[in-house]
Amino acid sequence: DFSSYSLTYIGQTPIFLPYVGIPLQPGPRPFSEQIGYNYHFPSKGECINNTKIGDNGCTWKRLSRSRMVYGKDLINAGWNLTFVADKPSNDYNHTKDNIHSFSKAFENLNQYFQSSLCGGG
Repeated sequence: DFSSYSLTYIGQTPIFLPYVGIPLQPGPRPFSEQIGYNYHFPSKGECINNTKIGDNGCTWKRLSRSRMVYGKDLINAGWNLTFVADKPSNDYNHTKDNIHSFSKAFENLNQYFQSSLCGGG
């Protein structure tokens, strides 16, 4: 049963525009565009503390060099909070602008760490 894998292994699924508002169907999506991926990090598979991958059934581990952005970081990077429903007739500029804001937030985070590591800021 493949569903049991999702309880312990990292998963990845593509994200398409429109993101919501249309029925899901298998196969090609002639009116959609793949824009990225969603990831799933199941707690049952996480290696805790100094556990090594493979020990005690753990399948993934956070690295100390992981980076995280918060809502405030996204807003500071230009995130547009306005709700716009996804539907096949949209041009998706709102969503694409927010994707750019997401990238900008990580870029800002990287610049922060570079300046901190180099003795600046």
